[in-house]
Amino acid sequence: MAAGMAQDPAKPCLSLDASPDTLPGTERPREPQEVAARLRRRKLESLRQRIRRIERSVGTELEGSAFRPPVYDDSPGKTPGAEEQAPAKIVVPGLTWHLGIAEVDGLLGPEGLEIGGVHEIKPALQEQGTDWAATWATAFIFSLTLAIRRCAMTDGRARRPILCCRPAAMANEFGSLYGPGLRALGLDPKRLIIVETKTATDTLWAIEEGLKSRGLALVLGALQEVELTPARRLALAASAYRVPCVLLTHPRTETMAAIATRWRVGPLPSAPHPFDPHAPGALRFTVDLERCRARPLSAETASFSLEWCDEALCFRLAPGVADRADAARESGSGAG
Repeated sequence: MAAGMAQDPAKPCLSLDASPDTLPGTERPREPQEVAARLRRRKLESLRQRIRRIERSVGTELEGSAFRPPVYDDSPGKTPGAEEQAPAKIVVPGLTWHLGIAEVDGLLGPEGLEIGGVHEIKPALQEQGTDWAATWATAFIFSLTLAIRRCAMTDGRARRPILCCRPAAMANEFGSLYGPGLRALGLDPKRLIIVETKTATDTLWAIEEGLKSRGLALVLGALQEVELTPARRLALAASAYRVPCVLLTHPRTETMAAIATRWRVGPLPSAPHPFDPHAPGALRFTVDLERCRARPLSAETASFSLEWCDEALCFRLAPGVADRADAARESGSGAG
């Protein structure tokens, strides 16, 4: 070929040894794992967009008429400059989560149960031969009553649904929730979103995602135990997103870390029925407050026998215990 002759434009050189993936116009078929991962990413992005729309639609609820401005404590005799030494106590009517009984609420402090905290419920330790199903059921009912007390609050978030998560094996062992029973207890079954997972790890994931969703009044979970790292993750999520978490755990497993309160709950014979002596009356529990982060000393002598009132949706002391508590207060005031 002559040196001065124009050369053709460069063209790709194809080798007979080249793999099919490198040939022009050919693409490597996607593996099933890649297709599944892509579908998962699309689904997650769709869920995130839905959550953002929900957050935008309910994010202003607390600014509505249901939210009452805080009332600050300006009582006489307050030390000048106390605001600089410690934060002022805030009393917000209708925005305090408590049990509705003065003897117990006084141990929790003026703020009551922490909205942005994790509260552990453990069934009472029973002697060998005791019906464990009844003990578990009692503790779970106590957890539901705490959820009912949360729904009785007047803030905007209290009107949102309640997420209930537990492994399917636990649901098979202790039975499913009964709608008419929930309604008799004071909880509308329509408020519940029930999630039953294949493994405990999936249950923890569902609880954490529920706390982060901003669309729930409370997250209720049941697990055998919660280890240190997952417990801290749940506590951080509850605190960051201001959604309370109530967790029922096995009575003999290690207690959870980073919790706001821990309660030990056991069964008691029900109260006498006011009209039918052969029918069960109001539910009764033995309740021990084993830990209170806001007031650590309150857990030393905090043991009560409580009765649930399904009309007022609050607790009260069992009559015999209430009489003894009044006598103890009177004797204490006389001794002073």
